[in-house]
Amino acid sequence: MTLRKAIFAALAFVGPIVTTSSCTSLQRNYTSLPTLAPTTYPSGTVTTAPGTSPSPGASGTAQPTACQTESPTSTIVAMSLAIAPANVAPYGELFGYAVADSTGTYGNVAAPIALAAGTTIQFANGDVPAPQTIYHSAIGFSGSAFPATPYVFPSADAGEIGAAVSASAPWSTGRLTGTSSCFSQPLVVPAGTFYFGDLDYYDSVGMRGVIVAR
Repeated sequence: MTLRKAIFAALAFVGPIVTTSSCTSLQRNYTSLPTLAPTTYPSGTVTTAPGTSPSPGASGTAQPTACQTESPTSTIVAMSLAIAPANVAPYGELFGYAVADSTGTYGNVAAPIALAAGTTIQFANGDVPAPQTIYHSAIGFSGSAFPATPYVFPSADAGEIGAAVSASAPWSTGRLTGTSSCFSQPLVVPAGTFYFGDLDYYDSVGMRGVIVAR
């Protein structure tokens, strides 16, 4: 069984984002997940450039980024291994990211994050720890395509970078935990097409997304 098949065999999606008056909480519930070895169940790997290494956390990888609160004007983008991959021309395969609609619901199949230019977005991790913590992130890539794997992320990408999405300047949410009140920093999206990926899961299972703003 491939690593990606093992993910979908283990995860059972049963809930959408639920919007409340104070915040948008990611209500993701899973059946009991088997305790598998890291080689068969994705605990994530952080591959960064030589030099300054990420600070080790409980899992032996980079520390999670501090959570921010949800802005009432932000569009929320969910990050989850339960958002199934889809091949979308001309971008290629997308996996693990979906934008929430106005009712607070997002689908379980990946799609381009289509937005109006000037929109502010925040990312949130939809994978509630069960039985282990799964960290997710969105880290911008330079240029107009996804980089080949294996890809070595700059060390700084393990932490929060930037206040806007860009195809030339670095931006990163840092690694976010899967709790209902944990959001990335607000990021303004200018006009353009922006490729990004997950620090822990880009290489191992191809978790990646694209933002298209007009």
